[in-house]
Amino acid sequence: MIPKSAGIIHFSVALKLGFAKTAVDSFGFVTQAMRYRTLTKNIDIKAKKPILANKFGGLSGKAIKPIWIKVVWDLYENFDVPIIGVGWIMTGEDAIEYMMAGASAVQIGSGVYYRGYDIFKKVCDEIIDFLKEENLTLEEIIGIAHE
Repeated sequence: MIPKSAGIIHFSVALKLGFAKTAVDSFGFVTQAMRYRTLTKNIDIKAKKPILANKFGGLSGKAIKPIWIKVVWDLYENFDVPIIGVGWIMTGEDAIEYMMAGASAVQIGSGVYYRGYDIFKKVCDEIIDFLKEENLTLEEIIGIAHE
């Protein structure tokens, strides 16, 4: 059985289990969530044990954003479904980068901590400003980097 949450397949789970195409074919859309695929481990050398109680964690943050962009890129190249970009979206420019790679929507999480609860309005305003400056529509930028 393919794991699902509210109708959205976590692409990382499907990929790990080897049925990304089945996930897309069955449900029609995916979300990528690399933090679940990119596992990390740190060891406390004094305690001689893993630092985290569950023994591993997920890599996240700005340093791994290019990997998330690549996942969106690959999904866009291989599947004709809506893609939700996830990971280190702090600004309108970040959201636009995901959209140009192929995402039709983005998720903002940590950005609330860094930019406050009005980050959603800020990001929308930044996207609108960019679109006006470039004389583009939102629909036109989705996947534009593939042209």
